[in-house]
Parts: sequence; C-alpha cells; structure tokens
Amino acid sequence: MQDRYAGDIGDFGKFALLKGLQKAIGGTLGVVWYRVVDEQHNNDGKYVGYLDQNKFKSLDDALLGGLTKVAKGRPRSIAALESAVPILSASRCFSTDVPGPPVRFV
Repeated sequence: MQDRYAGDIGDFGKFALLKGLQKAIGGTLGVVWYRVVDEQHNNDGKYVGYLDQNKFKSLDDALLGGLTKVAKGRPRSIAALESAVPILSASRCFSTDVPGPPVRFV
C-alpha cells in the first residue's frame, strides 16, 4: 500500500472482496497494511476515472462514495481510507511503514 494509491481502482476491487468475506464469515475483519514509504519509484496510483462511472455506483454505492472522498481529497492517504471506507471503519487496521523500495518479484 502507498498513500498515493489511496482510492484507485485496485482499492475498489480489494475492499469489495473484503466486504464479501466479512459478510460470509461475520464478525470483525483485521487488516494489516504493508505500507511502502518510498513512493517515487513509478507512476502508479492515477487510475481513478472509475469514480465517475455509473456501473461502479450500481455495484456498491457506499464503497464508491468512501473511495471518492479519499481519492479526491488532498493529500490521499491510507489513514483516510481507514476512516472513509465503510468496511474498514468497521474493522481493526494495523499499519507499519516499510522503509526502502518495494520488493519486486520476478
């Protein structure tokens, strides 16, 4: 996870999946963030055009509303996700910064 990615298209899929899991098992989810501090290694995190597409609203309006608030807010942040996204605000989140560039798997 990186702050500059907060609210992008990947988060929609990730949190929709978590919401489905939480509904299936009941109870409270625990979310552990692997937060990378070095955010300058590529140009990702810009995929937020989905926020204005009605098909996403019809899938999960509450999730889309929370992600819109995060993605259009400045600065974007993981902390904002934890308070604005319904599935996360009802979960326990744990985060630790991981220094250095992200690990790349080949």
